[in-house]
Amino acid sequence: PTRAAHALGEGGHRHRAPDAPASALLRWSEHRNSLFALLTEAQRADGSWTDGFYGDEFSTGQALILLQLENGYVPAFAR
Repeated sequence: PTRAAHALGEGGHRHRAPDAPASALLRWSEHRNSLFALLTEAQRADGSWTDGFYGDEFSTGQALILLQLENGYVPAFAR
């Protein structure tokens, strides 16, 4: 949902689903706030993120990519 929320921006979901109720619309600003809060809470003291399945390197890389979405530093996720 993060990539979709970022790609749709604030009004993109309404454009694609004009009959959807406002409570069901995906907005980047709302998703961003909860995502960033989750990442901040999960970050370890050394700046990394941990994951028991894929490993710390993968989870740290993913978290850093998510944090850079709105800065446009990751061309694969550009709108």
